[in-house]
Amino acid sequence: PGMLFAIKVTMRADDEWQTLAKLNGHANIVAYYGSWSIDGLFFLRMHYVPGVSVFKLLRAHGPLSERQTCILFRQLLLALVYAHDKHQ
Repeated sequence: PGMLFAIKVTMRADDEWQTLAKLNGHANIVAYYGSWSIDGLFFLRMHYVPGVSVFKLLRAHGPLSERQTCILFRQLLLALVYAHDKHQ
């Protein structure tokens, strides 16, 4: 089977695609595969990440345990350090 992609559609061109392109290669940052525009709409093609968002998880199951929170927070901090090292 082929690779699955997520497509984000927006009505404004911003620096998101440039930022994603510079941050490719980190396990905790979604991979970026390109962008294009058609008739004033902008499309970003990214790696599809299955599952639910943290927001949906919290709404469905309530607060995370201390262990789950630590795991999630560590992943977030690793991504932030990587972005900082790339001067974003």
